[in-house]
Amino acid sequence: MCLYITLIEMIQKTIMEIQEDRDNLDRNRELLQDLTRKFAYNCIMYVKSDWVEIKEPNPYRWETFFQLFNLPFRIINLDFKSIKFHGRTFESLTNFKYCIYIKKRDQNHIKHLKALGYEEFSDYNLEDKVAIGLDLEIFIPCPTIEHFYFLYKYIFYYHLFLLFRHSFTYLLKTHQNIKFSEREQMLYKIFLPIMESLFSIHDDNHITNKLIFNYYTFNPDELEIIYNKFLLNNVKKIETKMSNYFIIRFNKK
Repeated sequence: MCLYITLIEMIQKTIMEIQEDRDNLDRNRELLQDLTRKFAYNCIMYVKSDWVEIKEPNPYRWETFFQLFNLPFRIINLDFKSIKFHGRTFESLTNFKYCIYIKKRDQNHIKHLKALGYEEFSDYNLEDKVAIGLDLEIFIPCPTIEHFYFLYKYIFYYHLFLLFRHSFTYLLKTHQNIKFSEREQMLYKIFLPIMESLFSIHDDNHITNKLIFNYYTFNPDELEIIYNKFLLNNVKKIETKMSNYFIIRFNKK
């Protein structure tokens, strides 16, 4: 993780220096494009290595909730569709595709999820299971990798826990050995204040395949004020709530 942070910050600094050298901007345009691709690649690898490509549950990492209970959720894709730099600010359009696998015979729940706004990804269906989820586009401007990391992390888990909530009755039926409670069903609400503040998201039944940042500015100082108020000020609260819950829940499994 530390390696990715250092590398990303070095690439970002070099991109800023190239942009500031306006006399040679045309000459360096190809280099700028190459550095932008490397910046995007390392940003995605950074978040994937930390909370996307998780294989085993860990009592000290609430992010392993779905691995702990061996729940049928899958991250199909997380990648940049485009990225542009405006000085220190990077403007990104990202694709996040995820799903839950539902047994084909449970057509009532499949229809229920589709009625809410989820879709079937037939290319990812299994022999006896249907992949139902969301193909989400996310547009955000970020001034630092720290903001990018936490915002994407909470977007990611908000949507997974929301799909978990919408599939709660199905999971109770298919995972009868697990004693899920009302508290698990409402875990998505821990992330809701950030989603409501930074995007046009309003409580649990608001399913949309596009997330557009509420504040249209590329000024890094303005963005830092916005992120500090609505995101970073909530990080400790979210991490504490989730960690305390998960340590207790892990021991009760």
